[in-house]
Amino acid sequence: MTFGVFIGCVALGLSTLALIIFPDFRKKLKILSGGFLNVFIEDRAKTPEGANAIFQQAIDVAQDKYNKANTLLRQRSGELEMEKENLITTNKKLADLEKSCERLVQIGKDQDAEILAIQREELLVDIERQKKLVESLGPVVEECKTIAAHQENTLHQLKIKRKQIIADLQMNKQMSEMYDDLDELKKTSTVNKLLESVEEGHLSSKQEAIGAKIVHQNKLETKANNAQLELKNIKNNDYIESLKKKYEKV
Repeated sequence: MTFGVFIGCVALGLSTLALIIFPDFRKKLKILSGGFLNVFIEDRAKTPEGANAIFQQAIDVAQDKYNKANTLLRQRSGELEMEKENLITTNKKLADLEKSCERLVQIGKDQDAEILAIQREELLVDIERQKKLVESLGPVVEECKTIAAHQENTLHQLKIKRKQIIADLQMNKQMSEMYDDLDELKKTSTVNKLLESVEEGHLSSKQEAIGAKIVHQNKLETKANNAQLELKNIKNNDYIESLKKKYEKV
């Protein structure tokens, strides 16, 4: 085992021991890591891809709630309709039983009529119970309808908002990249900088040449040489003039 590996193992062991022995340190570390995760998620959410992923999670949650609300609505609606049908059936049984009981009394079969009367009493209890169920299930079904409609609208709005925001984020990203490209085009390239250096060198060289000429002309030696040349030219001109006179060319 190398020394570096040994140090790494020791550091890992001490960190693990600190997490076990000091709960507060473990709690602070959890909060710190959670904070970093939140910052990462917030930054990620500002991108089209991150925003789309977060919207998809919200849509999945809303879809699940909508599905549960619809399931509950179907169950309670079915239960209400079933109780309504049971109430109709029970009322029909009661009507038929009462007719039978009346006929038995008419023909003098009171004992049989008393048995039917007991059954009638049971039917009355069932009818009362079914009425209460229908009355209590009615508001429940209406509330389920309201919740299901709300969840459906929430889901619909999330889908619309996702399309709008993702489209805006994508457009903003494209615009930002376009302006970055324009800024990049505006920047002076290396070749342009070299061309500028060439032009600066050309101007500087021209200025130095003009300056050197002026300095040269202002030098005493240069002036003396120029004077001698001028004097020599005068002498040459006098010589030519004398020759012209000699040969009468003047």
